Amino acid sequence: MVRRQVSRGDLLRLSGLGLLAYTAYFWLQYTGVQRTSAGVASILVVGLIPLTTALLARLTGTGQLSRAKVAALLLGFLGVTIVALQQGLAGLGAERDANFAFGALCLVGNAIVFALYSILSKRWMRAISPVTLTGATMLSGALGLILLSLADPSANRWSDIGRLSAMQIIALLFLILVCSVAAYFAYNFALTKTPADRAATFVYFEPIVAVALGTALLDERLSWQSLLGALLIASSVLIVHRAGNSGRI
Repeated sequence: MVRRQVSRGDLLRLSGLGLLAYTAYFWLQYTGVQRTSAGVASILVVGLIPLTTALLARLTGTGQLSRAKVAALLLGFLGVTIVALQQGLAGLGAERDANFAFGALCLVGNAIVFALYSILSKRWMRAISPVTLTGATMLSGALGLILLSLADPSANRWSDIGRLSAMQIIALLFLILVCSVAAYFAYNFALTKTPADRAATFVYFEPIVAVALGTALLDERLSWQSLLGALLIASSVLIVHRAGNSGRI
């Protein structure tokens, strides 16, 4: 893999990718969660990201999609659904409500946007380093989010930042540095080592990590449904990666 100097065209493409992967992605995600629930979001985002990434990889010729792979991904989707049920699916009784329907549509779009990000990042990092791609896309994406907030008078409450406590500031820095910068860099680095559709399967572990942290830090009860979901997810990822390493899918 040969790295080269970043051109003006690269910067334009990375800026567009940042607007897609951060500005559009987080607007869709938070709008969807606001109109549905955390449980519904887990199913429609976490559950669909590996499936949409695999489908897009197949359509772009960067991955294969066999029956065995589809079955393994659906197994993981089932595991995510079982874990999400533990969070409660508030809002499911309002499927006919236009607000809920719009939120669900945003969450599906959110999964598609992440799939596009994975495929494009994988392709462009053949010549651009993960650090450069992560930094450039995050800068443009953050700028897009700031402009969106300024364009919405009801959400424009930047003065509230000055009233944050020390612990809230630490939490905010943790979200920025660990959950965003470090997490996306780690994912982009992983994309340089493995196909996008296989890397995306690890997204299935997100609700499992949330359950584990809730149990360890918040003394939440670990149910048999969560254990079953975790087992299905682990089996799904293991099947996809072992079969992929052997070249069968």
